[in-house]
Amino acid sequence: LMQNREEFKKRLLEIRDTRKREIVERLDKRFEEIGDKMTDHFTKVVDRLEDVLTKVETRADKAEAAGKDVSLVRAAIDKATPLIVSARTAIAEQVSKTYPIELTDEEKLGDDVSASRKNMHTDLRGVREVIQDLRAAVVDAVAALRGIPGVDDEEPEVATSTPSAS
Repeated sequence: LMQNREEFKKRLLEIRDTRKREIVERLDKRFEEIGDKMTDHFTKVVDRLEDVLTKVETRADKAEAAGKDVSLVRAAIDKATPLIVSARTAIAEQVSKTYPIELTDEEKLGDDVSASRKNMHTDLRGVREVIQDLRAAVVDAVAALRGIPGVDDEEPEVATSTPSAS
């Protein structure tokens, strides 16, 4: 990584037009900032989705204790759980990636910058898709939980006898 950075700086000095050099340098730094910002964002999204799934599981436990059938909820949770691991793995891989601008020559600066940006965009889209799959699985778990009649009742249903008028 440091070797790439040093090589980039050397190649950057070969650009005679100082304005172009400054723009490329700024864009290189901006790509790094965007990568950091997006991985932080993705991590927060996965954390929130994991919290929601934990709450669904807790409510499913209560519903089960109250005698409700929670098999659909459990199946949805089982589907979502490995997706959390996949999303965290995708984020970790993304954190380790860098997008140095491969400078070829001054005439092709735009193409060089564009290629680097396109690579970053493609990788970020891949992480986003994994997270969207996770989000859909969590939404399914929430929907399955909502589909249980009386799941929001605080007290477990207790058979009460009412005096019959005879």
